[in-house]
Amino acid sequence: MQTSLKKDSRLDLRISSHQKARYEEAAASVGKSLSQWSVSALDSAADLSLEAARLTRLSEETFEAIYDALEQPMPEQTVQLLNRVSPWEK
Repeated sequence: MQTSLKKDSRLDLRISSHQKARYEEAAASVGKSLSQWSVSALDSAADLSLEAARLTRLSEETFEAIYDALEQPMPEQTVQLLNRVSPWEK
């Protein structure tokens, strides 16, 4: 996370008093303000969520099957299609 970004937006959350007390305790335990700690925790959670959404995980068996399929020669019809001049290139 870049710390030099201009902070021009707010994020308001409705939480229980128990949650707020826990978060304040967690922030204090690492020497951060509640705001600093919250932003850091949200950044970490966003990174994990985005990674999970963008990453495809395969079993070794599935990976090998896909790899083997990609290693096979393309069918002749596919080669002909790829070598054909596109209508917009004519």
